[in-house]
Amino acid sequence: MSDFGGMEDLLQDFLLEAGDLLSDVDNKLVDLERAPDDRGMLNEIFRGFHTIKGGAGFLNATELVTLCHLTENLFDKLRNGELRVTAESMDVILSATGAVRDMFGALESASQPRPADPALIASLKRAISGELGTGEAPAAAAPPAAAAPAGGEPDWATLHQAVTGVPAVAVASAPVEVAPVPAEKPEAIIKAAIGRRVSDKPGYSGPTGRRDSEKQRDNSIRVDTTRLDQVLNLSGEI
Repeated sequence: MSDFGGMEDLLQDFLLEAGDLLSDVDNKLVDLERAPDDRGMLNEIFRGFHTIKGGAGFLNATELVTLCHLTENLFDKLRNGELRVTAESMDVILSATGAVRDMFGALESASQPRPADPALIASLKRAISGELGTGEAPAAAAPPAAAAPAGGEPDWATLHQAVTGVPAVAVASAPVEVAPVPAEKPEAIIKAAIGRRVSDKPGYSGPTGRRDSEKQRDNSIRVDTTRLDQVLNLSGEI
């Protein structure tokens, strides 16, 4: 007795179309082993299982729907880059494809397929979660550290801390206070510019036995012309 009373024509159409799809999947799986990162091929295999699942749903072939759904989910993660094709995941995929073909055999005899091997279902779920082998896609590499601009000054604070272990701010020298230099009065500058007379020197007791004309010459002062210009300029400020 048929499990598909009234749906025999639909069943035959499904078996014909789904059989071609599964054969195409088999061929693409062979190519996938040589190019596991081919996103286009992963998309085509995903669509193959998705179409088979849809037809099985119309026939109420629940066990076939479950198996195709899990396999489809695995390929969805593979095509989106969440997982990578590995030897372990390929073994599970090939086993799932073989189980789908076995279920087609049951449908050809107008019988509902039996549930897939529980170990296969468990392996598919582990593959989908990334627990099977090293199926997880590698994490994105950390961005490279920003290089110091060419010709720029080195980060002395960082270099100091790396060598001494002490933050540069902790060893920064305190600002040196510079005592203000008192402004000289114009009279002092003038006196420094023209010098002192001989009689202003300490310990000078004055000439002895000299003529008055010589004493008169002692009262004269020699001034450098450059200093004289300075005196004239400063005298206007007094």
